[in-house]
Amino acid sequence: MSSKASTPDDALSSHVAAHRPGRPGKIASDPDLRSFVEARLSCMTFAEIEAEVAAHFPPERRTSLSAIHRWWQRMQRIGT
Repeated sequence: MSSKASTPDDALSSHVAAHRPGRPGKIASDPDLRSFVEARLSCMTFAEIEAEVAAHFPPERRTSLSAIHRWWQRMQRIGT
């Protein structure tokens, strides 16, 4: 049995997260791209990461500076 009781707020939060409209971003849905970006976050700017992604990935897997920044902000909010 779990030591933490599930609350209605927990159930609502997980339901909303699972049923969020739209499609996941490229970084969230592409494990190779995500690990590539994560490996460079501590030593490069977002613009430098965008340039590296453009140099190493085909056009359909590339992402923009603003998408990298939005993904980073989301990861900061959820604590990963």
